[in-house]
Amino acid sequence: MEDKFKTNEDPESFTGKNPENGSSSKNADTDIPEIRGFQSEKNVKETSAVTEQEQNDIQITDSSSRCLKDTTEENSDLDDGTAGSATDDLSCTKTDDSENCDDPVTALHRIFEWIELFALYFSIGVIIIFTFFRHSPVVGSSMFPTLEQGDVLIIGTFMYTPEQGDIIVCQSELYGLETPLVKRVIALGGQTVSIDYKNWTVSVDGTVLDEVYINREAADMNGSNYLPDTFTVPEGYVFVMGDNRNNSTDSRSASVGFIDERMVLGKVYFRILPFRKISAFN
Repeated sequence: MEDKFKTNEDPESFTGKNPENGSSSKNADTDIPEIRGFQSEKNVKETSAVTEQEQNDIQITDSSSRCLKDTTEENSDLDDGTAGSATDDLSCTKTDDSENCDDPVTALHRIFEWIELFALYFSIGVIIIFTFFRHSPVVGSSMFPTLEQGDVLIIGTFMYTPEQGDIIVCQSELYGLETPLVKRVIALGGQTVSIDYKNWTVSVDGTVLDEVYINREAADMNGSNYLPDTFTVPEGYVFVMGDNRNNSTDSRSASVGFIDERMVLGKVYFRILPFRKISAFN
């Protein structure tokens, strides 16, 4: 047993000699602790350096956290101020300009404002119409086909002076002031009128009128019971006839005669009824 044990052990560990140079292993044994001590000191330094680096990293992390926290707080304050300002602006916008508001109450208020504005303009229009204009219904068929029974007319009375060709509403002292007449002005005071009853032509100061508006339904035009075929209209008066020449009582009749300009109530500008025949007259 002893021999076998010795045979299995390392000879160097017991002889203390180097197999290459035969020297003793005492120095080698004494160097091992020095190397181990150097390695331990090196490891301690490396560990200390790592610890210092970790501490520096922790300090940097803490500083970064504090900076990030300060920045977050500043941004939060700034956002709060901006949000407050935006809210104030939005409130002002909703207060000052109701079109940007979705509030039903504001929308309803806006509708009432439009209704009030429409009512205001409508009232102004009514005042203007009844101050400077009048409405007059057509009675009879003397102005057919231009105007018909029941048509409602708007006539202008402000600063109006009769002109040839105008459709007017007038009164005749001979016919009766209670009955307004709707006729067409054929000639003014001082103009000479010549009527060819057989050919349905009317000339004023030698010029034949282009009367495309008349209703010609018989062989001859009805003549006058007091005027010659050619005559001059007195100053301050107008000579009028209806477009439905053979169914009109007008200046050709002694019961109407010439119309005093002061008896002219106004010029017909519009027909407002019936709606399907709304039109304007020059």
